[in-house]
Amino acid sequence: MERGGGTISMEEAAAALKAVVGAAHAFAAPVNRQSGGDVMGASRRPNLGTLGNAVTLLTNYFALAASPAFPAQARGIGGQGRASGLLGARDHSTAAGASSAAGQTQGLQQSRQRREQLRVPPAPAYSIVEALARQQGWSHGTSRFDGRSVMYLPAELLPVELREWNVKASTTPGGNMEHDFVVSTRLLSVVALTSLSSYLEGGLQQVPRDTMQVLDMVVRHAFAVHPAVCIVGQTFLYADAAQRLGRGNEIWGGFRQSLKAVQSGLQINMDTAFYPVASARPLTELMAELCSSRGPEGLARAGPVGWATAAKGVAGLKVEFAQAKGSRRKALFGLSELGADRTMFMNQKAGRLMSVAEYFANTGRPLAWPQLPCANLGTRPKPNFVPVRGRAPDNATANTIGNASKQEPGPRKGLIGKQAARAQQILQESGAESAWGLAMRTDLLQVPARVLPAPVLQYGGERNLVMGSGLWTLRDVKFLDAVSVSSWAVAVLMPREEVDTPDSRTSLWAFIDLLGASMDKAGMRMVSMGACSRL
Repeated sequence: MERGGGTISMEEAAAALKAVVGAAHAFAAPVNRQSGGDVMGASRRPNLGTLGNAVTLLTNYFALAASPAFPAQARGIGGQGRASGLLGARDHSTAAGASSAAGQTQGLQQSRQRREQLRVPPAPAYSIVEALARQQGWSHGTSRFDGRSVMYLPAELLPVELREWNVKASTTPGGNMEHDFVVSTRLLSVVALTSLSSYLEGGLQQVPRDTMQVLDMVVRHAFAVHPAVCIVGQTFLYADAAQRLGRGNEIWGGFRQSLKAVQSGLQINMDTAFYPVASARPLTELMAELCSSRGPEGLARAGPVGWATAAKGVAGLKVEFAQAKGSRRKALFGLSELGADRTMFMNQKAGRLMSVAEYFANTGRPLAWPQLPCANLGTRPKPNFVPVRGRAPDNATANTIGNASKQEPGPRKGLIGKQAARAQQILQESGAESAWGLAMRTDLLQVPARVLPAPVLQYGGERNLVMGSGLWTLRDVKFLDAVSVSSWAVAVLMPREEVDTPDSRTSLWAFIDLLGASMDKAGMRMVSMGACSRL
């Protein structure tokens, strides 16, 4: 090899090349790794290269296009609701100044303050936020709530400082009884939504998580306030498309969703989901089905043994029962061992033991089926028995077990398309497009890709093996490096007399000889059998 008018040997050239490669590795940029040790980097596009055949894939991604109404900022409002008239809140300044002995009065005041500061449960929180939006005169779909303590607005619609608002709202869906609440709000943060476009254009290296969190809340809120939708994690289920499965269960259809910022823009990834849940029906009907009986008459004849079977199926469900001030919902602990006419409790007002059936008869509410068991809405030490006349609520998910069903590509495409069309309608009705500028499309995202040929494996010499359709065989192919099998065993699940005969078709020894010959052809050395151990 010539170098500047001279020649160098092959050894010198190899040493120089090794030095250049080593220097290149020394100046290489450090590789970022995740906690698991995997290299962080963008995945290769499925249509990269020229090998194979070009195809177009339909993926279950749907575009969320930003219209001119898309806000530049989102203002995070921290909110905390507490009951006012519902828990008997009063003016504590009068009570504090009315007594010179501040001990008892101060204790009463602190107790009332603790009661007043109780946070509103997540269930009625959406109704309270909707009532606040109507009271403030905001346009439809402006406020977006996470169900806990944070609300996002597309503009400066509330004061920055801490403020309190008196709101009247119903605590049950479709209820006609309103309660007084006090909602405290203050500005927490201002999120720049334009950072998403900067990321998609390559200006940012990481996905803006705060922006994605706001947009996910915009989408999630639309389904949380819809009366026909039940949310379980990231899955949205429709109660109006239920199908009965029997034994007190029915299947709800819906979809799983997640927001993704990909090369083609902001996308919502959707996949079909089906969940079995407890049916919404009269409790007596559910118990009769669990006991394999018909109606209350058959349930009464089932007796304690059948009731115990029904109790296992209904324990943990929420039941709805009527009271003087409206209906209530409580978790069902179980059933009484005896009927309502023989289930006794101490009536403190009457000063004697009384059966549940007698109590309801004395209060003008005689039971039609007093021989049926009672529903225990309390606990085992402190039971609270009511007649079995409640029903499981529409969005009961206590017995939710779920797995997304699997379909063939054709039917699955149709189901996902229907889910996308309904999701688009719900988002439009919730004001996601008018107030937040997010418009969902219903056409599947098309991705160019390539179908690569099957890989070719080389096992030894110049012989190659094509891995077609994921199946291959070792027949007449030797391993490139011979392998020595130092220990092996054969498990026989047949009677000993059938495998111990040397000349039999089921002989164990003939099988071992054939196995050794096949392994020897494949380049595997098998140690001698030696002594045979039987287990």
